[in-house]
Amino acid sequence: MFLGTKSVGEYALNILGQNVSRVTTGKKPYDILFLHEATKQDFDKKKTEFTFPGANRSYLQSSNTDVAAAAAISIAATEMKTILPKDLTPEKYNKIYLPGDGSAGLLILPT
Repeated sequence: MFLGTKSVGEYALNILGQNVSRVTTGKKPYDILFLHEATKQDFDKKKTEFTFPGANRSYLQSSNTDVAAAAAISIAATEMKTILPKDLTPEKYNKIYLPGDGSAGLLILPT
């Protein structure tokens, strides 16, 4: 979840980086929730700066770590969905992952 109101600023790569470990292990990247349409649109525009034509999962096995990392970031950028609160329905999402909340697996968020 990204709380910014107008822009992701310099956080675009950080947001993508949260999915790199999932991509490198063959998992689907997590979608990201934006609270504001303007911020979502800004990220959708900025993430294209990190996509590389032809990057696919075979590059993740490269012995060149720069190639593997760039491929993982590109795959995350192209496969992750950006959503707004109105998109959160029980039919689509029955679980939300909040990175850094420190309560993995709990059914509630601590206050």
